[in-house]
Amino acid sequence: MWIGSEYWLEVVNRAHRKVGVALADKWLLPDEAMKAIKECAEYDSAERHSPANFVRFANAVAKREGIYPGTPDIEDADATIMIGRSLLELNDEIVGKLTASLRERVAAHGAEG
Repeated sequence: MWIGSEYWLEVVNRAHRKVGVALADKWLLPDEAMKAIKECAEYDSAERHSPANFVRFANAVAKREGIYPGTPDIEDADATIMIGRSLLELNDEIVGKLTASLRERVAAHGAEG
C-alpha cells in the first residue's frame, strides 16, 4: 500500500534533521557541519555568525522562494528571515543578490544532475 504525499511530507519534516545528522556522522563530516545540522532549528543569538544560523536563514529563504516540499508557512518564513537578517547583519542588497533568480538556478542545477 502506498502512502499519500501529505503523510510522506509529514514523515520527511519530522525526520529530516535526524537523518541529516546520521548521514553527517556516517560520512564523517566535520564537527562544524554536524553542529550546523543539529542546531539549525532555532537561531543562536549568542553565536550570531554560527553556521547553524546561516542554515536556518537559508531554509527560511528556500521556503519563501518555493524551493521546499509541501506547503510552507510563508508568514513564519518571512519572520525567520527578518530575524536572521538582523542577527546575521544582512542588508536588502545582500538578500536580493542571494535570492535573485534562485528558483531558476536551483531548477538548472537539478536538470544538470
